[in-house]
Amino acid sequence: MELDLKIYDVFELLKASYKNIDFRSAIYNKDNYQRRILSVIRFSNESESMLNKKYEKLDLKRYKTKSFELHHDILEIPKWEDKLIELYEEIEDIEIDDVDEFYYHDNEYYEFQSTFLDEFKVNFSTPKFRFFFTEEEIQKYNVINFYYSVSNKNEHHNQFNKFLKKEILILGEDNIYDVINRTMQLDGYSSQNGLYISVLFPIYMKLNNLNYSEEILSGKVQFHDIFDKTKIFFRIYSDPNYKDKSYEGGEQFVISKDAPDIRGIDKGIFETTFNLDFRQYDCDPIFEIRALWENLKELYLIDFRHTFDTPRFQKAYENLIKEESEDIVEVDKDDLKFHYIIDPEIYLENDYMEVANEINIAYEKRFFNCVYILVRKLLENLLIDCLRRYYTMGEIDKFFDQNRRKFLPFSILRLRFNEMIEETKFIASVGEIQHQIIDYLEIFREIGNSSAHSFFSVNHQLIIESNRNKLSIVLKQLVKILNKLPLG
Repeated sequence: MELDLKIYDVFELLKASYKNIDFRSAIYNKDNYQRRILSVIRFSNESESMLNKKYEKLDLKRYKTKSFELHHDILEIPKWEDKLIELYEEIEDIEIDDVDEFYYHDNEYYEFQSTFLDEFKVNFSTPKFRFFFTEEEIQKYNVINFYYSVSNKNEHHNQFNKFLKKEILILGEDNIYDVINRTMQLDGYSSQNGLYISVLFPIYMKLNNLNYSEEILSGKVQFHDIFDKTKIFFRIYSDPNYKDKSYEGGEQFVISKDAPDIRGIDKGIFETTFNLDFRQYDCDPIFEIRALWENLKELYLIDFRHTFDTPRFQKAYENLIKEESEDIVEVDKDDLKFHYIIDPEIYLENDYMEVANEINIAYEKRFFNCVYILVRKLLENLLIDCLRRYYTMGEIDKFFDQNRRKFLPFSILRLRFNEMIEETKFIASVGEIQHQIIDYLEIFREIGNSSAHSFFSVNHQLIIESNRNKLSIVLKQLVKILNKLPLG
């Protein structure tokens, strides 16, 4: 989602909420001349000591080789433009100087100057839509990201990728991109990206402790005082209420640092609570939540959906199995048994929804081998996310092999999942999960193994269609777990 925002304007609006700039840059040395691979400028509300602790934890020095190193620095807020100019002037394949331009209006010519800052593109990331970045601060807050991409990206990557390959292997790494993603705290940077400079403006407003009980929605809003008087909107986005586009009545409130229950938790940071009555609705609630700040009308500072399971709509697991087994959408279309494999009514977050759509399209086009591969991909990543949210990075070994720098295989993830749902803390947070889920996951694991060893003899269409109801049950349970576990 690209927006017509200006970097100067965003800086002026948000600068009061920041304390320092977290600057990092990946450098390679060729012919005794240092060249940058990628630089990231993160505006931050964290103190200098906190940022230094983050650098220590990342242990950036251990990645230094003869030809590769990571620069980092903590900058004062006013220094951001100087650092940008410094980075920009190192780019060799573009014009550095300002260019005089003219435009014509009402029979007169007007002159203006176009600077390099005008060339930055902008992207606004929300919890349902991310662009490269998964650094802890970015997971918690929406962010406005101004970025600059080099035009000759293939040449740019070729210059350092092959050059550094041997040194990276000596470090025990598979490739330079794993190192960059880990140390820059990115997700998805690769040879397909022309990204060269990124400037991140986190928006310090977030929701905590969302709870829906007896048709009352409660929670906390944490916000920097520059967002005082911002409106938070809550709307039920589920049948039959989704047709009502109104945000009126009890579905909104205004955050205020003058509220009776306000609590100061840091310099300039406040927390307030809310309780909203939704007894007028009669449905299993999916809340669409947005925050509108008058100073930045183009954007919602918060924009996502949250689903709750309520006691009124929780069904016995045996009844759920019966329902899913009977809920067969028969079609008279060649030899397909269903309209789709994954029910579109199952709410999945943005990245997972893309995979689900691919599965349904592949099924419709009868690419059954692709369907099964994508189903395995979907389930494996959902398992990883469940484990990661519950155990957090403090127990990364539960889902990630640090020695081999890769996630654990599906079979072990399934066992870890089984252990997780037995823990007292998990049951207190999420509730009991039926163990038949483990059996269903085992079906997909075993079929995947047999498929790998007898690729051409497996009837994937039969497997997919006969296990469609089980897949639906597994997905609903995994979504339930994800919705009830905190993000970070």
